[in-house]
Amino acid sequence: MTKSSDKDLLRASFKLEYPYERSPGPVIGKFFEELSNEVLVGTKNSKGEIFVPAAEFDPKDSEHLNEFIEVKDEGVIRSFTWIEEPRTHHLLQDPFAFALICMDGTNSAMLHMIANCEENELEIGTRVKVVWNEEKSQTIRDIKYFEIIND
Repeated sequence: MTKSSDKDLLRASFKLEYPYERSPGPVIGKFFEELSNEVLVGTKNSKGEIFVPAAEFDPKDSEHLNEFIEVKDEGVIRSFTWIEEPRTHHLLQDPFAFALICMDGTNSAMLHMIANCEENELEIGTRVKVVWNEEKSQTIRDIKYFEIIND
């Protein structure tokens, strides 16, 4: 076995980077595009179940989903956790909740924030509605947060 000298070694500069933007694809792309129009869409499977956020595949049986359905911008809290002291990386700096919210007529829940309330006002089943961000970005941030519906 011959030992290589430094002059025999191949050397090249290398920089690990990802100089592109991620493409969300046709389903999530449509979901984000509609958010920028202040519209919530989900995808519907062959059994009539609707998933929001829109899903490309049914999580139970992997059925390909491509039928879009507009849904109401109101729903109910399925689970939540209260954030009393937001950290600097949180989008909201006043106390808020992270919650799983099931939009009316859908069979899944989406994770988002609930604001403009106190912890004792929240419980499973509380009705909430979308508050839209004024500036649109075709991202989930087009929903600023959810707030409680006071009937």
